[in-house]
Amino acid sequence: MLVLLSRTDVIVDRQKEQHDMSRQTCIVSLLVLILLAGCKTSPTLMPVASNTARPPTATDTIIFPTETNAPITATPTLSTPLTPQPITGIVRIATNVRTLPNKNLGERIGGLFPNETVQVIGRNEDASWLWITYTQAPEGTAWVTARAIDLKGEMGHLAIVIGADTGLTPQVLPPFLYTITGTPLPLNLPPAGALTARVNYITNVRVGPGTGFVSIGTLLPGSVVTLTGRLKNNSWLQIDYPSGPGHRAWISANVLTLDGNPSILPIYNLLGTPVADENNGTPAPIIPLPGTLPSGPSGKTVILLNVRLAPDQNSQAIGVLKPQTQVVILGRTQKGDWYLIQFASAPNGRAWVAAEFIEILSGDIDSLPLYDEQGNPLGGL
Repeated sequence: MLVLLSRTDVIVDRQKEQHDMSRQTCIVSLLVLILLAGCKTSPTLMPVASNTARPPTATDTIIFPTETNAPITATPTLSTPLTPQPITGIVRIATNVRTLPNKNLGERIGGLFPNETVQVIGRNEDASWLWITYTQAPEGTAWVTARAIDLKGEMGHLAIVIGADTGLTPQVLPPFLYTITGTPLPLNLPPAGALTARVNYITNVRVGPGTGFVSIGTLLPGSVVTLTGRLKNNSWLQIDYPSGPGHRAWISANVLTLDGNPSILPIYNLLGTPVADENNGTPAPIIPLPGTLPSGPSGKTVILLNVRLAPDQNSQAIGVLKPQTQVVILGRTQKGDWYLIQFASAPNGRAWVAAEFIEILSGDIDSLPLYDEQGNPLGGL
């Protein structure tokens, strides 16, 4: 059926169409204004992890064990030149970055967040803190707790920083590296009267007293070891180990059952160096060497002193002697600026110390055998 529209109907329809178009135009204009206004608004930045200092939180507050060993002090004049070889570390928990390896003394200068990467260049004496490169620090380095870092390498390959928490110039010692070729030699049978211990769990045997030293072997449960030394707090024990340096090595006391009291053992410091001036322990024995007399000249250290392989400030340091440590003097350089001493941890039982830091106690220094500046004997000795 054909429907005819009147003129009135057409006008109404046109008015309705014009009204609808006007509404659409207003809506479009409003949308354009909203979009333009949004373009002028600054974007909201998402927070990103950075090294900017922030208030401590519950996740980066760590309770550390109390150190029971006597602190090792240092003097600025004994620094050892060393170029540390960095090891990559991954931050596993949020942690503070400090100026010193001590949460009470070290100033907080920043923070690290999980999964950040750091370059680790050293550790403190007991390997509880790691020394890292940190561009925000005034000198480019800082300290973080070792618990917060997963090292992608062997901690025993890191430099050892002594006295970093004293506020003095710290000493940087090279790592104590030692490699066994082939299968380690079997353990010796304990001599009569020796203090022994039984191994309860499979454990690493290390070149020094702590996890910061390289592992040079393992011992299985049931192994019986002869004990030859200890740390002051008895947490690590030195054992007779035929394949170790000087036939000695170290294991954690936590894996051992002892058959006696370890207090009879000589005390060593955190570097594995004998401590002969402790009143509550047996002094480390001085082992006479072929061609030397135990009654020879003796002296004592007047400061913390590096022990070196050769009579040279740049020679490798193989240990440290605490102040007031007594030594047996075996020889001297022709200039008299270095003394050759008995030192059980040295490869041949002898090592060198700077003469200016030794106070002579007995004997005639002038009668000692002479050595050249490289440590070679003179006059056919």
